[in-house]
Amino acid sequence: MKTFKDFLISKHADQYHGTDDDMPDDFERWLYMGVEYLGLDNDDLIKYADEYAEIQKQEIVEEIERLEDNYDFNTIHASSKLDGTEHTNKDFYIQALSDILNHLKQTLNK
Repeated sequence: MKTFKDFLISKHADQYHGTDDDMPDDFERWLYMGVEYLGLDNDDLIKYADEYAEIQKQEIVEEIERLEDNYDFNTIHASSKLDGTEHTNKDFYIQALSDILNHLKQTLNK
């Protein structure tokens, strides 16, 4: 997962037309001097923050789906009862993790 600063660096790089040596200093001016430097203004920053949040949200949803694909919680829960022994703590944690993942997915899809 990229940091927001890394995300902004890539946005700056998309519009940058100078030399590689000047790029880090130009990024700082673009970020901190804003419109006075023909750089980032508040509306741009909000737009980029929203875009970054959507990317992060999608990455989290994909990670949850990867976890669900790799760990079939219903099968694990059912198989833990097949051997006739009690797995109370294990069952509890499996169910709790499954509930948390479902809740996260529902929250992120709103």
